[in-house]
Amino acid sequence: MADTPVDHGLTRGRFGQRIFQQPFSWTQNGVDIRGRSRTLRINYRTSHQIRSQADQLLDPESRDVDGNVQDRRGAISVFNGPLPDIRECEDTDSETEQVAAWIEQRRSEGLTPREFGIFVRSEAEITRAESALQLAELPYERLQPSAIRLGSKATLSTMHLAKGLEFRAVIVMACDEDVIPNAEHIKAITDDSDLHPRPGSSADYQRRYLLGVCGGPAWRPSLQAAWDGAGADCSQPPPRPMSGTEPLPSWRPLLSSAREREGRSPQARWLQLATLAPDGTPRVRTLVFRGWAGATALDLLTDGRSAKPAELAHQPAVELCWLLPRARSQFRLRGNLQSLAPEQVQRERERHWQMLSPGGRALWGWPPPGEPFDPEAAFPEQLPDGSPLPDHFQLLRIALAQVELLELTGHPHRRRRWQGESGWAEERLNP
Repeated sequence: MADTPVDHGLTRGRFGQRIFQQPFSWTQNGVDIRGRSRTLRINYRTSHQIRSQADQLLDPESRDVDGNVQDRRGAISVFNGPLPDIRECEDTDSETEQVAAWIEQRRSEGLTPREFGIFVRSEAEITRAESALQLAELPYERLQPSAIRLGSKATLSTMHLAKGLEFRAVIVMACDEDVIPNAEHIKAITDDSDLHPRPGSSADYQRRYLLGVCGGPAWRPSLQAAWDGAGADCSQPPPRPMSGTEPLPSWRPLLSSAREREGRSPQARWLQLATLAPDGTPRVRTLVFRGWAGATALDLLTDGRSAKPAELAHQPAVELCWLLPRARSQFRLRGNLQSLAPEQVQRERERHWQMLSPGGRALWGWPPPGEPFDPEAAFPEQLPDGSPLPDHFQLLRIALAQVELLELTGHPHRRRRWQGESGWAEERLNP
């Protein structure tokens, strides 16, 4: 690089490993790498056996927020190693004994304590790992986020600090079904495209799942994973909620990235729904985005006692406006209320009802919306898990036909449109 002009540069990255930061646009930061990048496919630090397991978590092709496509097919590793030793244990005591025995076997082969790395999902599982280490009489020390330094002892840590570390033997413990992925975080996810890993996603599911049995540090000649009871299946990709092989249109990553810029702000989930009343006058209100149903349909929830169902029965065509101020982006989504088979409607209603928090369910326990206020009426603050599904708990599934994006960045502002009838091809418009 010393012989290149001073205004040239080289940027290297692997967005398939960007599991902690939110996805970002190179183009919006003044760097256009479209058509000027290459994908490196040789792995020097991960064995073929470990990479083969991890490869099952990602699609062969992935696309970043600028539309750059990374083709992962043809990736190879330059060395082989043993297959991961994946065990299902009857209970935590059995897990402790089996992990301790595995450690003792590796030490009999000549491994020193500093060559071991032991990882769990969170602080809640640390004591399970400590029990196994103490039984194996393996000296260890906790990895500190403020000073990640490896000493002469084994390393014990949560998975989140494992990135970039190297060990000869790695143990991932407590891979229980509700731990990897974490059940509460799965329940909180609203974008079902985030329920399966994809490069650039900052969704909690991907962070936890990729850091599970098939993730963790590089260079692992030996790897053991253990859990008690039902375990997290890392031999296959996580179940995909989208039916068939319908690809994501190019506006979906842009919308996901803009939403993630909002962080924990409710703006990331609030969108405005415009409908037409039976008398021909317009109506608009704010609803909560409840997730994707396939590549180009989204779910909303409403109270069947409100005016929305009657308006949609009269005119099923709608438009949604999604303003995401931190990304300085406005998405306008046009579509129609989708008609579903009765059994599918019931199944989806039950699924959404179970996913709501007790406080979220409580809204459907209130008196009919829009009626005169009665101070004596009951307005519960929570409806606990197991509460019966109310008849007026209704699902609105909107099948999208057109999406417009206005980005209030740069000069001039950027406006684009995608239409389903044209295969979601991108069209540039005047802002």
